[in-house]
Amino acid sequence: MRTKKFVLFTGLILLLSLRVSSYGYAEGFATGKDWRQSMTKKEKFLAAFAPYILYYRYGVPFRKPPQEYVSDIDKILIYNPYLESEDVANILASTVYALEPESRPAFEAMARDFHYHNLSRGEMVYPRLLLTPPVADSPSTPAE
Repeated sequence: MRTKKFVLFTGLILLLSLRVSSYGYAEGFATGKDWRQSMTKKEKFLAAFAPYILYYRYGVPFRKPPQEYVSDIDKILIYNPYLESEDVANILASTVYALEPESRPAFEAMARDFHYHNLSRGEMVYPRLLLTPPVADSPSTPAE
């Protein structure tokens, strides 16, 4: 009887731990769909501010403060509903890259840095947001 309870209790703990660990592999921080359907203005600001800080640390020059990009992303998602499956970080990067040409060299340097870091560990990189046209011989692009 005692071993039965122990086995059941251990099994229950294992099942719960598997369920909790599965949340680590969930979607990105916020997607365009989350942005349009369920986020408040404060949540939108926080979702845009996190990648803004990362890009700023990599030397990306911004013309506007982060709160002004919230309305830009709102407009972009209205006119481009196919972006709803993308992460807000990718949408922000695409917005800044497209509207602020002076930021492009910094984004390209950041992308090279990320690719170099991943390739130095022997990983294959398949970027979702390409900042430059893919090169056919590059190991960082999927073979077609």
